[in-house]
Amino acid sequence: MIALPAGLGLHTPITAATTYRYARFEITANGGNATWLYLWELAIYVGATKYPTVTITGDTNPPPYVISSNGYYDASSRPYLVFNNTNTVAQHWTSPLGQTTGYVQIDFGTGNGIPLPTSFAVTADGTGASGTNRYPKNYQLKVSNDPNFITGVVSSTAVVNASFGSLTTNTHSF
Repeated sequence: MIALPAGLGLHTPITAATTYRYARFEITANGGNATWLYLWELAIYVGATKYPTVTITGDTNPPPYVISSNGYYDASSRPYLVFNNTNTVAQHWTSPLGQTTGYVQIDFGTGNGIPLPTSFAVTADGTGASGTNRYPKNYQLKVSNDPNFITGVVSSTAVVNASFGSLTTNTHSF
């Protein structure tokens, strides 16, 4: 029999963070297009409250928010566009050429974390109005206090084989 030091028994509770500074939307497959991945809008909900609670107008505007991604095609397809509350064909994040997977991440800023999300809404176009099969097909929302999402990660159930119509919004429970 192995003796465990006090406090390391099997029933030691693990306390989850009450707020999370970072949220990352990871896309592991698009609808089948060989060169692009598009995402129009992402909304994170805690109950009825939508996060971010303000309209994002730039990758670092308004402060303290910082929006980042694995990259983007050009200045007209920057990652902040998924949080700008505008669902038009012209306003979306586009992955770098040739990348069909990727992520968009939001840093809510020091002291501005959000509680554990209850749901999230993804808006994309699956009809080809701006390109066929460029929508997110397999994806997951993650939250953490680690900007690299290595430790302390809490994830939603992975969404597999999602489909989108013309600028359709799909809502998922966290």
